[in-house]
Amino acid sequence: MWIRTQDKKKLMQITSFSITRNYGGKLKFAVVGSIAGASAFSNLKIVGLYKTEDETLQELDVIQKYLETGNTGVYQVN
Repeated sequence: MWIRTQDKKKLMQITSFSITRNYGGKLKFAVVGSIAGASAFSNLKIVGLYKTEDETLQELDVIQKYLETGNTGVYQVN
C-alpha cells in the first residue's frame, strides 16, 4: 500500500502498520509502517503522530477501511 505521510514529505510503500508510543514530544502516539523491501534495522517509519491513543486507533481504522475497499491509490494520512 502506498502512503503519503501526515507531514506530506514522504511517499512510501508500506506492508504493515502498528501503533507505538512517541516519547519526547507533545504528540504521544504514532502510527508506524514497515517499508517494503527495507532491511529489518531500518524498515519502521512514522507515518502519523497523534495526541491520544484513541486518535491513533481511529486513523488505523480509516487505513483498514481504505484497504478493504480495494483502493489502489495513494492514501494520505490525516
